[in-house]
Amino acid sequence: MSLANAQYKVHEVKPLQSKQFKKDADVAKDLLDRACWQVQPIMKKRKWSVPVVAEMPPKNTGPIGVNYNAGKRITVMLRKPTKYGGGKDGKTFFDL
Repeated sequence: MSLANAQYKVHEVKPLQSKQFKKDADVAKDLLDRACWQVQPIMKKRKWSVPVVAEMPPKNTGPIGVNYNAGKRITVMLRKPTKYGGGKDGKTFFDL
């Protein structure tokens, strides 16, 4: 990767760190990393940079992803809420 293209990427991924989800944070971080690598070619082509991609907590209502402040922070729901077949413990992840 050239130095010019190094800026067009996701700079940091953040899994949930609350007590309930912390023990599976390594699985969530791996999923976030894989998702970010999958969109890397698109980001380079369009010259996009995202400072933070973070995991959002599973909720039964609302979106499964949110873009804040024109890409300054993107949150993605990785764990299935009960509405989508997930358990109440938050250990069931969406397939990537």
